[in-house]
Amino acid sequence: MLYRLLSIPVIVIGVVLSACLALALPPAPMLIAAAATPKAAPAAKKSTAKPAAKDVKLDMNVLFPPGKGRDLVLDNCMNCHSMAPIVVSQKTRGEWEQLGASHRGTVARLNDEQFKLLLEYLILTFNPSHPVPQLPEELLSGWTNY
Repeated sequence: MLYRLLSIPVIVIGVVLSACLALALPPAPMLIAAAATPKAAPAAKKSTAKPAAKDVKLDMNVLFPPGKGRDLVLDNCMNCHSMAPIVVSQKTRGEWEQLGASHRGTVARLNDEQFKLLLEYLILTFNPSHPVPQLPEELLSGWTNY
């Protein structure tokens, strides 16, 4: 009980001392946003922005020939990267299978049959026996979205 009675004056004294110290401190300096004397405007910087992209027309039937699995490739692979790495990556069956195994988790919504169909399309369409189609420069930069 005595402890409670003594704690009240201690708290009051602490609050009063804090208030006195706060009043005794000089005010914090204010930051002034505007300069006292006007300065010349800085020279205009060269824009580093890229020019607006031009429309690029592609024949998707040439780049991705019709076939079983094509729609699965277009609907799933382009979620993470552009078409460029697929079109220019003329891989062997083993290389596509290895890449497919490492990408299986990214298209987990596909069942095994759909994934096999997607992989077979890649193997048959983008392999060393097929010439690499020409892609516009705009598609060769920025391959991935991850």
